[in-house]
Amino acid sequence: MNDRGRNRQRRRAVAPAAAVIHGRNAVLEAARAGQVVKVFQASGLGHDPRLDELARLAPIEVVPPERLEAIAAGVHQGVAAELKPRREWTLKELLATDPTLLVALDGIMDPQNLGAILRSAEVAGAAGAIIPEHRSAPLSAAAVKASSGASELLRVAHVSGIPSAVRGAAAESRLEDHPPLDFRADE
Repeated sequence: MNDRGRNRQRRRAVAPAAAVIHGRNAVLEAARAGQVVKVFQASGLGHDPRLDELARLAPIEVVPPERLEAIAAGVHQGVAAELKPRREWTLKELLATDPTLLVALDGIMDPQNLGAILRSAEVAGAAGAIIPEHRSAPLSAAAVKASSGASELLRVAHVSGIPSAVRGAAAESRLEDHPPLDFRADE
């Protein structure tokens, strides 16, 4: 890969979370988390209790299906949402919340895999995730959809490297308050 390709990959990895997400579950979870500015709903959708709940949580604009396709191409399930800007957490800020569980994700290049891991982490009780700035899938609309919106419930810190972040987390944590854990990271 030439330098231009590497730079493009770096920019993608640190791009902010998608401003527009799609899919009924992803949009509903983001709305429950208070992250939705506006919902775009295709006209002519059948009844779905999720849409009723969405209407209570966020303003909805009913649009023709072709406009929704322009807003969110792909499998959008008739719903897309504009999100508030995602808060960027530093590792220090994340650790200051005294989380009981954090997940560190290294080398996850596929947005669907990133989303699936974040969904599993949130269900397991994780308070947040640590993701490297480089050589990682961005927290894109595809990742948010794959997480079924769970990514909007987690605090995410981007770090320069996972090994140094894990060492830093171990150094700042009160390890004596926890059972023995292995905080080593491959270098």
